[in-house]
Amino acid sequence: MDDLRQRLKFDDIAVRSRCVQKLITAVKKKRRGEMITSSTPPIQELNLIWEACADESTETSNLAIQGIVSLVTNRHLDVKYVMNKFLSIISPTCNAYVLVKAISAVMMFEYTQTGETNRVSHYSLHCPKHPLITVLQNNDDYLPLILESISEAIDEDNFRGFQVMEPVICYILSNPTRRKRIDYSKVLLLETLIDIVSSQPRTAFYMLRFIPFLQVETSHQVIEASQFVVKAKRVFSEFECDEKDRIYVSEFILLASLSLCERNLAFGNNFSSLLKISLSLLQTLSKFDYYSSCVNVCLTLIGMILKVTSGVVLEKFIAIGMALLDLKPVSPTVAAYVAFSVIQLLPEPSVLSFDETMKSTLSQLLGKLESFFTCNLDNVDQSTDNDESSSKNKSEFCDGHSLSQTSTSANFNYLEALTPSVESCFECVRFALKLDSSSLYYKSKWLQSIKEYLDSSSNDNLELLFSLAAAIFLMAPDEPKHLSSCLETIESVLLRSQSLSTRIFALLLYKQSLLKTPESKILILEYLPKCATHKYSIPPVISILKMIANETDLKALAIQLMLQLWKKQDRCFTYLHKQLVEPCKVISSDTGINEVKISQAAAIKEICQME
Repeated sequence: MDDLRQRLKFDDIAVRSRCVQKLITAVKKKRRGEMITSSTPPIQELNLIWEACADESTETSNLAIQGIVSLVTNRHLDVKYVMNKFLSIISPTCNAYVLVKAISAVMMFEYTQTGETNRVSHYSLHCPKHPLITVLQNNDDYLPLILESISEAIDEDNFRGFQVMEPVICYILSNPTRRKRIDYSKVLLLETLIDIVSSQPRTAFYMLRFIPFLQVETSHQVIEASQFVVKAKRVFSEFECDEKDRIYVSEFILLASLSLCERNLAFGNNFSSLLKISLSLLQTLSKFDYYSSCVNVCLTLIGMILKVTSGVVLEKFIAIGMALLDLKPVSPTVAAYVAFSVIQLLPEPSVLSFDETMKSTLSQLLGKLESFFTCNLDNVDQSTDNDESSSKNKSEFCDGHSLSQTSTSANFNYLEALTPSVESCFECVRFALKLDSSSLYYKSKWLQSIKEYLDSSSNDNLELLFSLAAAIFLMAPDEPKHLSSCLETIESVLLRSQSLSTRIFALLLYKQSLLKTPESKILILEYLPKCATHKYSIPPVISILKMIANETDLKALAIQLMLQLWKKQDRCFTYLHKQLVEPCKVISSDTGINEVKISQAAAIKEICQME
């Protein structure tokens, strides 16, 4: 053995090469037909090869490491045993380049040994930990070597390479460490992935699943993720694929783009490129006749974004919303949810109508949304029987395609955790799809049940519940009982979060414009004083009531409503007093009496009784 050890130190590379080959042959002979593991008795020749792997000479260690890999591929050495040995000898003084390559080669070989029906990586982020993650955790200076190994593995075999390297890719992208080195590694990895996809288009589809692992907690991370999505879209547009794949990729990138638009808005970043590719992707999708997997999630996200944007950017999102409504199937509940956001942005309507003289893009979007959530109001199932059958799902629509089925036909689960807003959108859509196929009885029961959970709900959850209740209210039939149930729930939410009360007035007046029966219209007006729970909501109510008082037929009602408002906010007495002392000699043609005088007298009596 000493002779062989001396030969490994010869200057002649040929001598060292023959020596390594002799050692490998000796190992094979000593354990012919038997796998060598960590529990196998020591073999001097094998130990000498391991010593050579850590030799300071690059040529010697290279020969020894390649010899070990050949023993693995010929099934003489156990993979786990070899992997542990490689990880134990890697250090700043060793031949790290060849060791990292060897680790990758052994993992690729191990992957091929699994069954055809169960080809997945043996490693994960934690247990068992991916060997390259261990290497990177020990010394992040090995990052360029690891990135090169990732590239070579994927280049060797697209799908197999991605499967083997997925854990380490996810680790680099999702590691929340704030060190500059880690941020730098993410940039390098993103560039590596893009380069791989550019040269190997078949890997592009698999690469999409790594988008959700991008960190979007800081402004820099959001910009980095946005650039990656823009580059990914550019790469996808340059190669041919069938219609099904084109739709899947386009929808996936569309949802990722809109998600990052929302994050960029929060940080005040420029995201014009994301808006451009979103519109471009929608143009592509409009050419196909299919059932979208993400249209409702995207619409819900648009509804969230519209609340916090304005100006030119608002017009862009309106255009995206209009284009999304051309896809199918659109959930009526989701359409009502988005309509609630749009209503808040429209100019203040008149008290008795919601017609706009100018057909702005916002009103056009609202009109298009309205066609989805008002089309079936006359035929809505108004069953109030508490029998189990009354709350069963209705028959599927959209030519036999269920919304719940189409929402999961493509694998968008990866994107759900990209941002908190996206996660909320997915949850909102799941519930919206359930509401779409539910009876009025089920909706009423849900409206009653949420009152019990308001005290324990966060502000974000309260806002979401408020928006969903508003959506149900918009879809409610012209029937006072169900309208009253919606308004009671909304009132409960407003009592828990008074700041939301400023958003209710446009909703009430818009809904009133959709109603036809006088009882339902009066119910809406009678609710106005009840929603004045915040000091900022009082002026709008007073303004609306003053406008009602200008209508002769509604003046008596306006006095009663002003009285109810005064009971909630005593600073409104000045406005009530003005209505009480204002003369009116108009006699009602229906009753033949002066209803205003009677209303004034009743209000004065009630004030005196209270005082």
